[in-house]
Amino acid sequence: MAVIDWFVRGGIVMWPMLLCSIIALAIIIERIIYYVRLLPRQKAFVEQAFATERYQPDQLRRLINENADIPLGRIFGSALSVRTDDETAFRLAIEGAAKTEIPKLKRFVSVLDTIVTLSPLLGLLGTVLGLINSFASLGLGTEASSKGLEVAGGISEALIATATGMMVALFTLIFASLFRALARRQIVLMETAGTQLELRWRMAETEGVKR
Repeated sequence: MAVIDWFVRGGIVMWPMLLCSIIALAIIIERIIYYVRLLPRQKAFVEQAFATERYQPDQLRRLINENADIPLGRIFGSALSVRTDDETAFRLAIEGAAKTEIPKLKRFVSVLDTIVTLSPLLGLLGTVLGLINSFASLGLGTEASSKGLEVAGGISEALIATATGMMVALFTLIFASLFRALARRQIVLMETAGTQLELRWRMAETEGVKR
């Protein structure tokens, strides 16, 4: 009941902040599930792909087929689908596939950043509106003492919007920063794995093992 009372006393801006909270929570849950499933599989993929010192395309293709639903599986699959011995084409295939995967890793982070910026502003707007209403109720030349008490109560209620906006922004900011860090780590992993694959592919070319 206290939460409902807090919400009602915060004013009309509490509704858009509630919407921001719901959107942020939905994104956070989706991203947590995404990364919990992705991280161990990406790590295992790299370990299996480079478990041997020599380039083994047949074994690598089987691994790619088993992991076609993760970024590294799609990147490696794109590289091995190149039907030419041109090193530039092979490298471009890796880079192009990696660029396609990066937006998926950063998905919805911009929305979280928007909520981080918007929530405190909504809270400030709620406070301003509350203060306007409070001081509007203060009539000059009328019962100043009772009106002053009403204004003081109105100010405390108006600050609820600011406090709520800050809480929503802080909560969202923590996870937005976490997801950005996880995305950066995965991008580095993809770049490193792509470079290793290209090096082994080039070495295998001289040994006639490539295709």
